[in-house]
Amino acid sequence: MIKKLLTVSLIIALFASCNNSDRNTEDIDNDSTVVDVISEEIPEILLADFDTKAGSFVDKKVTVSGIVDHVCKHGGKKYY
Repeated sequence: MIKKLLTVSLIIALFASCNNSDRNTEDIDNDSTVVDVISEEIPEILLADFDTKAGSFVDKKVTVSGIVDHVCKHGGKKYY
């Protein structure tokens, strides 16, 4: 009896949680404050050029791209 009650209550909770999307869109539509999102472009640096260009990107976000030849098999935390 308890298992059936628990199963029914979980199904009801699932359906209740799926119904929240309608309420969230109404809250967004009724919100009077508008926030402008400033998109910051993150520059991409090739790994071969990283040593020469690293000084100009101090305290900034960058994306480093290159080809990985070897991944350490002991922990997978070192790439070469």
